[in-house]
Amino acid sequence: MNFWRFAGLILMLAAFLVQCGEKKAPNVLMDIEGHELHKDRFLDRFTRSRVFRTQDQFTADMVKEYISKYFVEDFYFIAEGYTRKLDEDSAFIAELKKEKRKRLIQPNGPLYQQVMPDSITVTEPEIKRAYEKTQFEYKIADIWLTNPSIADSLYEVLMKGANFADIARAHSADRRSSIKGGEVPRHFTSLQLGDKLGPVVSDLSVNQISRPVQVNNAFHIIQLLDKRKVEQKPLAQMRDQLVKNIKRQKTNAFIQSYIDSLYDAYEVQVNSQFIDNILNAFVRESQLVYEIQEQKVPNDVAEAVFVNFNEGKWTVAEFIEKYNKAQGADRIFLKTEEDVQRFVRQTVVYDLMFLEALKLELDQTQKFTRAFEMVKEDKLQRYTKNQLIYSTIDIDMDDLRAYYDQHDGEWNDRSFDEVKGLVQSKLRTELIKNRRNAVLEDLQDRYSVTFNDTAIEQVVRELNNRKRDI
Repeated sequence: MNFWRFAGLILMLAAFLVQCGEKKAPNVLMDIEGHELHKDRFLDRFTRSRVFRTQDQFTADMVKEYISKYFVEDFYFIAEGYTRKLDEDSAFIAELKKEKRKRLIQPNGPLYQQVMPDSITVTEPEIKRAYEKTQFEYKIADIWLTNPSIADSLYEVLMKGANFADIARAHSADRRSSIKGGEVPRHFTSLQLGDKLGPVVSDLSVNQISRPVQVNNAFHIIQLLDKRKVEQKPLAQMRDQLVKNIKRQKTNAFIQSYIDSLYDAYEVQVNSQFIDNILNAFVRESQLVYEIQEQKVPNDVAEAVFVNFNEGKWTVAEFIEKYNKAQGADRIFLKTEEDVQRFVRQTVVYDLMFLEALKLELDQTQKFTRAFEMVKEDKLQRYTKNQLIYSTIDIDMDDLRAYYDQHDGEWNDRSFDEVKGLVQSKLRTELIKNRRNAVLEDLQDRYSVTFNDTAIEQVVRELNNRKRDI
């Protein structure tokens, strides 16, 4: 069934709910109980759709059909969410606060745009110095560590004459290179080594060893094994890439300086008397899996304040929760007090950035409040669907066995135990579909849909003009 035929059926089902005569604001295309679909929101989605790409001409009916297919259901749940005052649920408010924080401090978000300089200057001497470094490729050996104190100690040992390969085999966290004495298989240019390692390696002499270099949450001690000249592209061909790399390096340096300034400005302090409790509760289950087991921390310690900063604090329990939720390289291996301090420093900065954004009232700007209202509505419709549909589905073992018996022809003679997961998935999908249809039928009976014909005609003209200009 093609899109327009399918969408037409949806529109026909809702037709008796649709009122077209009311006057609406010129940028409002559709309304359900005062919850309005604005033109910008519609265009943002529609102009990225397959429908926009494949159709040459648009009509008011097409726009209404698209709205009926992709927006009406969500707006039913938005209206119901407000009716039930689900937007006042503590769980929803907490979720919304997390989303606000994420959007205020994300890269290229409001805080980023506020504090970053309007432009970053790159000088001709900087371009030439960067270009000179591209004439070589480097082969390195690497000792990869997660603890800065250990990295400093091993560097001192190496400076006293210890064999680099032996230290790499014994201590490097990178198993692939450590068994070869830290040797990395091929040659790299300084650009390929990245913003942090590239400049360090390019300044080394063959066999020279670098001081520990921090890259994300790892610390690298590098030995330069070989340096060879390569055929360079002309500077004119590489200029744009070199400028881009230099700007990125300066941007990263500015951001790090800004983060350090926040840490000082908000006077972050860690109550070190509880660090031993945290380290004693740290459990390593495997090479890559580790966590802090809160049950190993006494209740009075868990409730004590561990991190203090202006306008905020973390208890020990909150620190543990943040650590156990950290993903990938953000979850530092905790072996020493310094490791705990480092995790605090890299994690608390998100709280500090959020406080700074609120202090600057970046959440009060017209641009942010308008965009975040759409975020709130999207979150609310999902929250409402979960409350009315997904969280109502409860399946026990008797349900599974009954469904298995009723559909015995679908399992290819496999036993219940063999297909139990599949049975559960199919039954849950079926129950969700039935529940969703019942809820939607009720919402359609209680809420009316109003289209703004004047605004829709205006959007149709705009869409057709865009198509002609492509």
